[in-house]
Amino acid sequence: MRRETAQYLETVYKAIWCGLGANEEEADIYARCFVRADLLGKETQGIACVPLVYPWIRAGAIRFGQPITIEREGPSFALVDGHSSPGQVCAVRAMEIAIEKAREHTVGCVWVRNANDFTMATNYAEMALKSDCFGLAMSNGVPLVAPWGGREALFNTNPMAFAVPAGAELPIIFDGATSAVSHGHVVLAARDGRTMPNSPLVDDHGHPTGNAGPLITNPFDRNSEQLGAIRSLGPKGFGWLILVEVLSSLIAGGTRAADIPFDQSAEKPWTGGFFLMAVNIGALLDIEQFKHQVDLLIRSCRESSPAEGIDTVVMPGEKAQHEALRREREGVPLREEDWNNIVRIAGEVGVDLERLRESG
Repeated sequence: MRRETAQYLETVYKAIWCGLGANEEEADIYARCFVRADLLGKETQGIACVPLVYPWIRAGAIRFGQPITIEREGPSFALVDGHSSPGQVCAVRAMEIAIEKAREHTVGCVWVRNANDFTMATNYAEMALKSDCFGLAMSNGVPLVAPWGGREALFNTNPMAFAVPAGAELPIIFDGATSAVSHGHVVLAARDGRTMPNSPLVDDHGHPTGNAGPLITNPFDRNSEQLGAIRSLGPKGFGWLILVEVLSSLIAGGTRAADIPFDQSAEKPWTGGFFLMAVNIGALLDIEQFKHQVDLLIRSCRESSPAEGIDTVVMPGEKAQHEALRREREGVPLREEDWNNIVRIAGEVGVDLERLRESG
């Protein structure tokens, strides 16, 4: 399997986005968000997403250089309009606003509408950690998930991430779909021709299935027919889907997932929304006391008696953070099909990958 350094991947991403019209700041944010996903082992929200967003940029659904404006604002909240800017750029700037408001008023809540898919939610939740804040990020998106008991895709996987600062231990970072499985896992199963365990999908006849092929025949061809949907994570998961749908999009003035187009363009833009929140823990209690309690929480979980077949309890985000450190040392493993897509797109936008490698 091919391996590339995170630094080289970031340089490649940045060059591609600049080739598509991004300014230096936008390209830098966009590239950092994609490479962070690659480092954490979430390539379906990193390198594998490049050919997904590329046609949206070409079609004018994602536009660089657009203003990101605050439409309404109070001491602890803001409503931001992205004007079809990249979701990653909007989400980074929105979380910066949330953190600044949390510093001054304990809590900062920011809603974003009229942006685009922000890919990995961890990118924004973990921004809060540098300010000793609790961070939360969530978004809706294109329809992929059926409601509990249904077969029609009415929701996105509605990802949600939160980050909790710790002391001597690694921070707690949770990032997950609120559906039975993430879209990324379905994409990989479809690519590899694998059957997914526990039948997390429902086919177009309403039967539970683990066959991802009909659902995502070609994840990069939005004109291909989608047969079936991802299942809700039970009735409780259905509640989480609704929570994210309402809190991230409907309150922001965005639309239901069912109304967000797959084949996005300037005429048919993304119409979902984000919700980002930061909580200034130090305004409520001594921050070191809080971190000590989080450390105790982590250690109590890790030292608890494991269930049969389990070596030890692992905290949310722990494996991914260790994986990121390993990949920073050893390079990021890449699937050949993902790298081939990068080579193709780079060629189309006039980026010389070998020259980038030599200059780096």
